Amino acid sequence: DPIASIARDLLEDLEMAEIGLLLRCFIKAGKHHSVVEELVSRAVSARKRGATARFSPHALVACAWAADRFEVQSDAIWAGIMRVVSRKGGSLSSTQLCRAAHHVARSPAHRQAVASTLGGLAGVLAERPIEQLDGPSLLFLSQAYTDTRQASTATVFSILVKAVDVFALHLSTDQLVGLLVGFARFGDARAAGHLTVFATLADQLCRQQEPI
Repeated sequence: DPIASIARDLLEDLEMAEIGLLLRCFIKAGKHHSVVEELVSRAVSARKRGATARFSPHALVACAWAADRFEVQSDAIWAGIMRVVSRKGGSLSSTQLCRAAHHVARSPAHRQAVASTLGGLAGVLAERPIEQLDGPSLLFLSQAYTDTRQASTATVFSILVKAVDVFALHLSTDQLVGLLVGFARFGDARAAGHLTVFATLADQLCRQQEPI
């Protein structure tokens, strides 16, 4: 593949943002090349990027996305991704944090490392306005924490409950269904005192004109 060959030739000179763009090209094309892992490794390695390299939130999300999309099994690569996500989480937008959490939760990395990373991201999100989220990010968030059942799940559940009040009227049918499934996997809503969340989502779903 000519793009893979060019990427490998230029690897040592690429900025993190440029790596992110290349990774998105590979993801869109649906083609996995060995250079993908080399690109991700360079982007998340401080030693390889250099002390003065410019950080790119978009590229970091692309790294996690590519590693997830192409089922990268390297412990070192995932450790690098989670290390940068943990250190730079505050530099990511709320929607980027949700997407990063989604991909980290799906990684083959050690569950304790995943739990630590997701816990840190949940803490950052808890300090931010709910309005910074959107429909897709809510789905990423619910999937990340219900699939892994982390100690930070309660924090994320609280965020999602508040978000439903803000976004319910603006969610698509797929998003409403996804959130209903996600909330169901959090546990007994009645026992948690959040049965009204299901009622709100279900009521809005009934109002949708789209077929399920």
